[in-house]
Amino acid sequence: MMIEAAKVMGAFPAGGWGVGIAPDASWMARAAHPWMHTGVIHAVVNCYVLLQLTFFCDVSLRKLAVAYLIACLCPASVAMMGGQGRVVGMSGVVYALMGMMLTKMPRRLRLCGWIAAYLLMGYAVGGVAVVFHLYCLVIGWGISRVSRNG
Repeated sequence: MMIEAAKVMGAFPAGGWGVGIAPDASWMARAAHPWMHTGVIHAVVNCYVLLQLTFFCDVSLRKLAVAYLIACLCPASVAMMGGQGRVVGMSGVVYALMGMMLTKMPRRLRLCGWIAAYLLMGYAVGGVAVVFHLYCLVIGWGISRVSRNG
């Protein structure tokens, strides 16, 4: 829906480089993928969780930038597992931030339960890049553990 609106507004070249993570994606398509969503509900859910994390978990601009890079630099082979088309949305950034927050949350087990529930719901619904979300979560957690800045 939002992707179609962006095409109409002329945001993409005439041939269309197709925003999102895919094997043929350009660097611009990768950089733009967190800002495009498949619909209003997708955008609202991503924004809600992102705002919750930033306000309640003291997320710095540096952590947001690292999470953005984690989501944008995900290998296409990982993002495409599960058979869905191009991967779009801010959820990769959100999952990377959740991974970074796991090292400093007092109720880690509770957060891990919620994350597992979200991943299982995404798997059950279908069309959700569950492996991409898991990848961003694990890389975010790993970077936080290595930097000891989680």
